Parts: sequence; C-alpha cells; structure tokens
Amino acid sequence: MNWIVRNFVISSLLAFGVFSFIFFSETGEMPKAGEQWEGFLLAIFLANLGGLALFKLNANYNGAFPWNERRAMRFGVEIMSGMIIFSLLALVFYFTYVYPAIALEQDSSFWTAYGDGVVKFGIILFVLLYMVSMVNFSMFSYNQYMVAQIETLSVERE
Repeated sequence: MNWIVRNFVISSLLAFGVFSFIFFSETGEMPKAGEQWEGFLLAIFLANLGGLALFKLNANYNGAFPWNERRAMRFGVEIMSGMIIFSLLALVFYFTYVYPAIALEQDSSFWTAYGDGVVKFGIILFVLLYMVSMVNFSMFSYNQYMVAQIETLSVERE
C-alpha cells in the first residue's frame, strides 16, 4: 500500500510540473487551476496510470533483466518502455484535451504551430525516465548490499 501512495504523490507532482511548464512555454502565462482544471486532472490521471505501468513493468524487469547481470540492457529497456508508455499517454492527452481546445487555422497544423512543445515534452520525458532508472538502479544496488550485509552478520553469529 505504501508504494501506491508514493507512486501517486510522485506521479501527480511530476504531472503538475510538466503540464505547467509546457503550458507556460506555449502561452507565456502560468496555467490557472480554475480554467485548466481539466488539463491538470487528465495529466495527473495519465501520469499516475503511466507510473503504475512502469512500477509493474519494473517488477517484471527485475526477474527478466536484473540490474546486477545486465545493466545496459535493463537501462535501455526501462527507458524505451517508459518512452513508449508515456508517448502513448501523451497522444491520449493530445486527442482528448489539446486538440479540441486549440482552434487552428485551416492552412496550419498542430505540428507546425506547436512543434517546440512536443520537443520539450520529449526532452523532459527522457530526463525524467533517466532519473527514475538511476533511482531504481540505486535502490536495487542498496537492497543487494543490505542482503549481503545480513548474510555476513548471520555467518559471523554462527
């Protein structure tokens, strides 16, 4: 149960920050919670969904690609799966919130008008996933170290 609360808090704060940053970079003003509450709620919901998926995948990756045996492969798989998951969730966000809210001229398209926001999102996503992978690696290493310490203490006591 503790991991659910931790995942919810971290994912919600990251969603709030990323949504605020992208909104500010595209409009030049901070989002107002009263006006953009749907965007905030959708971003928080999708980020929590993605965080839960990454957490569950991580548990599977610990068995299939343990950090102590295949560091590079695990790192790459974790980042790529996170990029795929959150890119798909970003498409859901785009089609449910952004596309209906933005009125584009007939000769313009979303990608030419707002392409820099997509690039910023991609960079932020990569950096956040990199940090998550580093924390996962650190936690795995710490847990392995603690198991070795406990085994050493149990051998010394015998």
